[in-house]
Amino acid sequence: EYLHYSFAWREKYGSKVRRLDPVDGVAAGFAAAATREAYGLESGTVTSQEIQCYGMRASHCEFEVGREEGGGDVPAADKAVQAGLVGPALTGQDEERIAAIAAGLREFLTGVGGDGRGLIPAFNVFVTMHLPTYYNRTAFEALHHIETTAPASLPAAEALLGESGHVCVFYTFGNILLSPEWEGLVGPLSGDPEDTISFCCAIARGLGFGHWSIGELVPGERLVLQAPSNYEAPYYLQRYGKSEKPRSLFFANAARAMMQLAHRVDLASKPELSEQLYQSLFREGVSWNMEQTKCLTMGDDLCEVVVTKA
Repeated sequence: EYLHYSFAWREKYGSKVRRLDPVDGVAAGFAAAATREAYGLESGTVTSQEIQCYGMRASHCEFEVGREEGGGDVPAADKAVQAGLVGPALTGQDEERIAAIAAGLREFLTGVGGDGRGLIPAFNVFVTMHLPTYYNRTAFEALHHIETTAPASLPAAEALLGESGHVCVFYTFGNILLSPEWEGLVGPLSGDPEDTISFCCAIARGLGFGHWSIGELVPGERLVLQAPSNYEAPYYLQRYGKSEKPRSLFFANAARAMMQLAHRVDLASKPELSEQLYQSLFREGVSWNMEQTKCLTMGDDLCEVVVTKA
């Protein structure tokens, strides 16, 4: 009766638009994989389809699992190989405080789990523990397909995937900062941009997004965000090899969103992070330019994004 994607989608969009397609692709894939393992079937021979979806206003979600011959499979992500692609450790501005907060957040998150419905309500949002390979495979396969078949559409596709960085920093990072749990862990918010940027780096580390570090910060003017790795680049290198362009779309756009949150949202006043506020930040004149200046996918030893005032 409850699945993260269909429930969260209907909560956010259900009153605005009627969905025409099922939303729980992850659950469908897990149903297929679990069936395959249970019966010792070959990889790629089981298919799963969601035939009823709560996101489409059904009373519950329902899946039909069947057999498929010659479906093939994708090589698994190799954790050991990807670990070897991580760059050397970095020490950035405000490192001691960021590291301490990240450690406290990781300790707190060990107690976060699903409720009686199997959903995880935390920090004023619904969260999910997820395999980054799912995001990476979806994103990069789509990008490569578009590069081959419709190259003129590539900038739009990259912008849409980069939107995940904007959404995550605004809603997830922002609601974590505004939560009573954060105040208990760190204290009341000052609204100071330097604090907000440091706190966002700590949240990213606590959530497993990588060792985000502040290479340079000039409030109101410039941010250089660096990381020896993120969850996008090592996967890309293992799967596709070196790229001629940076591919850390989430990381890069998250950096811009951090400057938006730090300079255009009065966090000290405890605002509601509404859709209307989001649109005003990211649709009505983005006030920050972003450039990926280094990326592991291009052979650099770290990922680096420079955000400057537009």
